[in-house]
Amino acid sequence: MLTEKEKILTCKKAGLSRKAIRRILKIRRSEPARRPDSRGRNVTARYPSNKMGCVVMVESGTCELVAALTMEHNPNVYEFWEQPCHIKLFYKSKSGRKVGPVHTPDFLVISKDFIGFEEWKLEKDLERLHEDSPNRYQKDENGQWRCPPGEEAAAKWGLKYRVRTPAAFNPTEVNNLKFLDDYKTLDPDTVDGAAVDKIEALFLESSSHRLIDLQTQLQATELDALYSHIYHQRLYVDLAAAPLTQPERVHVYWNQEQLDAEQCVLESRQMDLFENNRLVRMEEGQRLHWDGRLWAIINVGETAVTLINEDHRHAQLANATFQLLIEENQIQAAESETLKKLDNKVTRILARASELELQAATERYRQIKPYLDGQARYGMSRLSRTQRRWIKSYREAEMMYGNGYLGLIP
Repeated sequence: MLTEKEKILTCKKAGLSRKAIRRILKIRRSEPARRPDSRGRNVTARYPSNKMGCVVMVESGTCELVAALTMEHNPNVYEFWEQPCHIKLFYKSKSGRKVGPVHTPDFLVISKDFIGFEEWKLEKDLERLHEDSPNRYQKDENGQWRCPPGEEAAAKWGLKYRVRTPAAFNPTEVNNLKFLDDYKTLDPDTVDGAAVDKIEALFLESSSHRLIDLQTQLQATELDALYSHIYHQRLYVDLAAAPLTQPERVHVYWNQEQLDAEQCVLESRQMDLFENNRLVRMEEGQRLHWDGRLWAIINVGETAVTLINEDHRHAQLANATFQLLIEENQIQAAESETLKKLDNKVTRILARASELELQAATERYRQIKPYLDGQARYGMSRLSRTQRRWIKSYREAEMMYGNGYLGLIP
């Protein structure tokens, strides 16, 4: 949570008026304008927030709790105050009558790119409310829900107003935040030193690990320390990529730069090379995965394909059955040795790079990506000489490693 001085500076940088700053400071010093009740469809939830240094009361366990979870974990959100104040809305009802209800927004949010009120609703509730009060809740041309009367009321104080729904967030990320929330009170600096030493030793060997591999090497208390490190961002996971409850799909990184680099590497793979190597060809010598085993084709006949596995057991499939299993993705091509060697080279180069080098490479990649994708409005003519050199290095690395990102590492 910001100090009062920090808050004033943040508001001034955002261009807020003195009137808006005074209003925010008043809300900050006051109790919530109302307390949520558990009645009807609403369920009151108590959310202990480290960021706010207090228990945040939210009205709905399925909607506002998502808001609190995501804002608690979002480094760009500095503060979120529940039930901040009453504001009066003015609009015409469905029948055309002028109405002026008093409204309490769910949150006052102070963030890097937004300062103002937020109202959280489920999508289905917004559809119903729009039907009842079309002048209060509307969808704009981009499909975003808005509340024009709320925006007008907030603007009088020099603030913004927006409507949000849980649908705007990745459900995998939200579920992972719920999973990690139990570890937020476990301070990484106070956990067992031996557990931390063991975790750090594993990441000195390699800057990234699959979560399932870490689970097999760590005891229960050491796993608590691991999850605490992930929650407090001492270790890094792309929480939107895969559920933490499926550890074989989750990768844990030593630092943010490694995570960013890994994502850029996946984006910048020379897809033709990788896709061609993953095609299942009905020819002798083709290695493939089927039913969790590695097989190889040893004979292709007019009506059937003969396979052999690692235990030298044979299987014969009708050609039509073989093709059907490929289409259903039950048979997949095993990675070629060429592809394995390329992936190993990529891993070694990334492991040697420092945090600053990966940070620089990621920034270069993001600058030239629109040109690589052919999406830049003005084409190559607007590129600087330095950016042209980066693209040249990117293309050369594509040819050499099947991955252009490596050419951007200083």
